[in-house]
Amino acid sequence: MFQLQIIKNENLRKSLEISELSNEMMISKFNSLNKEYESNFKFLHNLLHTCSELNQLIDQKKYDELDSLIKSLSNKTIKEFNEIYTNSPIFSTVLNHKKNQLSSLNISVTSTLYSDDLSSLDSINQMIFFTKILDLAIKYCSLSDEQRFIIIKSRKDIYSCTLQIIFNFPSTFENDIKESTSNIDKEFNTKSDISFDYNLKIVDIIFLIN
Repeated sequence: MFQLQIIKNENLRKSLEISELSNEMMISKFNSLNKEYESNFKFLHNLLHTCSELNQLIDQKKYDELDSLIKSLSNKTIKEFNEIYTNSPIFSTVLNHKKNQLSSLNISVTSTLYSDDLSSLDSINQMIFFTKILDLAIKYCSLSDEQRFIIIKSRKDIYSCTLQIIFNFPSTFENDIKESTSNIDKEFNTKSDISFDYNLKIVDIIFLIN
């Protein structure tokens, strides 16, 4: 009887966590859409102004300044629009939720994910899984003195899916990263393989998702 109560309490805790995260993500998605609308409008306004500057530089044959302005515009466009979008709508939602945090910590994120790669997990569990691995990467990547980055990739075959996350870290936290990864394995029934490059100060974690 006591064991059944423990199981019931754990199921209730899990349900509450899922409910809270779902509500939080819905609010985050609404706020993100609103911010993107404002950002797009501002970008288009600035783009019109930049186009005018480009035309003036062409007319004045100031090609060095023209080249510099084009590169600046290109870099800004990539930074504002490409880094935060992925092939997975669920991961995009999680990533947008952490956009301000990533920006304040100067962490860049790149990913190659497809919406059906983690189909063995339902959408809520995918959201929780992505949140936890991203939190793991952010926690230790933010402590690095190097250029901070997170790379996430997925690959799927007939039998399983693998998700790979690479980020830089201070080497003194190796055991903490292993423990955090082990906890994720226990929660989502995944199997992970971790490798550390101490010269480049990079950790590479591959999760096998059945």
